[in-house]
This record gives sequence, structure tokens and C-alpha cells, in this order.
Amino acid sequence: MSDLRAVVVGTGMMGPGIAATLAAGGIATCLVSRNSENADKGLLQAKALLSTLEKQGLLSSAQLAMALQCLSRSTDLDVQVVNADFVVESIPEDLALKQRFFQRLASVAPRKSILASNTSGIPITKLQENVSA
Repeated sequence: MSDLRAVVVGTGMMGPGIAATLAAGGIATCLVSRNSENADKGLLQAKALLSTLEKQGLLSSAQLAMALQCLSRSTDLDVQVVNADFVVESIPEDLALKQRFFQRLASVAPRKSILASNTSGIPITKLQENVSA
């Protein structure tokens, strides 16, 4: 397991898969959602995806065990990102929402953190507008 810490925000269609991929790479990864129920569901989905990779021979049982140890979940974004090396958002495709999210991250995450987006339809340069460095 590496010393890196990642936070994946959003437990919808893509977040659990992103979290599973990071965890499979040995990165301590916290999946963050707005409420406990969705955080639990997202974590279960990420674990199921990892189990599927192991069943298909893409992860060994040792790699699966390590990845499962790397995964956690939370509802407290600020607490999780304060020590994060990498934060990726996978929240709804709404420009204003994503802009507010990155404004919040800029005030909480360490300057060394890589802040990333899973946006598929919004120009990435629009997300950083009104975010002070």
C-alpha cells in the first residue's frame, strides 16, 4: 500500500468504480457521499467491482485483500480532503454545482493536492472559474 491518500466524491454511476480502481492500485481511498446510506451503497459497489475483477482473474486474491483494505467511506468531505493527495469529483453534471464544489475544495484541500473532475460534458476550464488559488 502506498502512502498516498485519495478522495472520490460521489457515489453515483462512476464514483465507486473510480474508488475501486485507485484502491486496486494500492492507494488509500475514501469514497465520500452526502449521506451515510449512499456512502454505504457506494462502498459496497466498489467492493463488488473489485471482487468481480478478482473472479475474472484481473486481480489476485492478495491484490483484492489489499484493495479492500484501502477502501473506506465517509460523509465528511472537509475532514477527508484536508490530508488528501488526490481528490476527484464525480458529482452531478451541473456547472454551478461543480464550480461551488471546487471553490470549497480550494479552501480546504492542501495546496499540494491534485484536484480532478470526472465531468463528461462541461469544459474543464469552466470548473476553475472563480476559484482563487
